[in-house]
Amino acid sequence: MATAFPALARTAAATLAAAWLAGCAATTEVLRASDESIPQKPAQTLVVAGVTQDDALRRDYEEVFVAQLQKAGLHGVGSNRLFSSTQGMTMSELRDRMHAATVVADAVVHVQLVTLTGTPVLSPDDIPAEQAPAHGEIAGVSVNINTPPGGAVRGTQYAVELQATVYELPSRKLLWTATTVTREANSLEAVARSHAKALIREMKKRGYLAKGK
Repeated sequence: MATAFPALARTAAATLAAAWLAGCAATTEVLRASDESIPQKPAQTLVVAGVTQDDALRRDYEEVFVAQLQKAGLHGVGSNRLFSSTQGMTMSELRDRMHAATVVADAVVHVQLVTLTGTPVLSPDDIPAEQAPAHGEIAGVSVNINTPPGGAVRGTQYAVELQATVYELPSRKLLWTATTVTREANSLEAVARSHAKALIREMKKRGYLAKGK
């Protein structure tokens, strides 16, 4: 029996999306990357698929990524434009739907949450509490949130680890996988924007995306 693909942790993701704070810009680092195949040609148009069963979250993430592709002189299509919901779909079914998008794109990137760690942002005169973060797991995703008792907490900053997998269309050939961590993020938009910029830069450098501008 097919198992539904791992969903993003709704509680953690909702908290992340709601945290709109003034602060440092998020930064994304590529932790691991693997070149699997050589593409027939660099992609001009990329389908962006956020692997989550939260359709609103998926749409918001994909639209930010598509906007970054446009700024880079490339074309992007969010999977939300191809089908509105992924509720109940298996990973295999999701890939089939994405790979059927050859009429609009020549590659697809699947992006999935691996881990999320939250750290409180304290007031300048506050002293961080000496306690270990609380650990948990939601829908197979590790979630660590350290919320000290008391103190003037101004919000939360997150470290978000994501895994990206790129497939060529229409061959469905696996091209590239990469695991990244985005730090000092205080909103979903900050995560998506920083992550998209890093992936686009790496994919251009490795020849998976056209140079654009």
